[in-house]
Amino acid sequence: GGGSGHEPAQSGYVGAGMLTAAICGDVFTSPHVTSILAGIRAVTGPKGCLLIVTNYTGDRLNFGLAA
Repeated sequence: GGGSGHEPAQSGYVGAGMLTAAICGDVFTSPHVTSILAGIRAVTGPKGCLLIVTNYTGDRLNFGLAA
């Protein structure tokens, strides 16, 4: 996940055999912690959930808080 503005970025990789979901914020803004948590809860199964986070301070902070 991460901020929007670089499409297709994360959302372009959602599909069969690829990512299950993408959590995107507003343009050049990290997604809010509550949005990230909702996304994690929506896709997490018995084996857990793997988060792929871009290396931006806001993304790392918000995804870290949500996880």
